[in-house]
Amino acid sequence: MAEVAVVTLSPEEVAEAASLAEAALAYWQSTGRRGHYSNNFNSHFVGKLGELAVEAWVQSLGTWVASPFRDVRVLDTEDITAAKRLEVKSWDEPGWAAWGRCVRPNQVDALAAKADAIVWCSVDGAKEQPGTVPVSVTIHGWSTVDYVRACPITLTGPGYRRLENHQIDVGDMRSLDEL
Repeated sequence: MAEVAVVTLSPEEVAEAASLAEAALAYWQSTGRRGHYSNNFNSHFVGKLGELAVEAWVQSLGTWVASPFRDVRVLDTEDITAAKRLEVKSWDEPGWAAWGRCVRPNQVDALAAKADAIVWCSVDGAKEQPGTVPVSVTIHGWSTVDYVRACPITLTGPGYRRLENHQIDVGDMRSLDEL
């Protein structure tokens, strides 16, 4: 597997992620729809940090990118469009080992309809006050949705909160240079 990509988001970009997370949280609460994971500020914030980092990384490659994730009302489309339709999945660094690279079984079909690939990220520094410090996002690799679907359903997460998920092994992520 090739090297990971590390993107450092500026305090301004972190503040933008916080604003997008607040809007996403408010929107999800207004829909009455239950998400696949926790519907709280932190989960949306970590997700938006990952999306902003993947957007910046794709742009740094000189690739055209569209960013539907910026419109929080758009729930049924990919997060980013570049050469492929990308879904970005992100966890804070402390949760990466237990939760990272997971997809809930009841989410797989929806992901298959809207994305070609899932990009896996971990976020270091998301616990700080949003917009006051830079945040580092590691883009670890990617997988096709079909590959994730084929992974067995296992209990993932720390001992106090175990959930059934498709979780891929760290070594099974595809290299970023193949994306």
